[in-house]
Amino acid sequence: SSIEGNASVSFHDCSSQEDGGGLHASGDSNIQGNASVSFRDCSSQGDGGGLFAYNGSNIQGNASVKFHICSCQKEGGGLFTFGWTHLGGNASVSFHDCSSQEGG
Repeated sequence: SSIEGNASVSFHDCSSQEDGGGLHASGDSNIQGNASVSFRDCSSQGDGGGLFAYNGSNIQGNASVKFHICSCQKEGGGLFTFGWTHLGGNASVSFHDCSSQEGG
């Protein structure tokens, strides 16, 4: 999945019986430019309460990603990345009140 430019995307009160309560990205997860992404009150029964990125996560430029009150039954209350994670430029990622049962 790719979110770029001045895009603004919000996931609110989302859930999944498996991985990725708000978004399950099977390939690379790219958030770039001035993009703003917010996950609020998202949960999953698997990994990644807000975002599950299977092939890596790339956040660059002035992008902003926020996880608020996200939870999961396995690993990665807000974010679970299977692979690499790259945070570059002035990008920011924040986690508030996120939890998991197994770790992260």
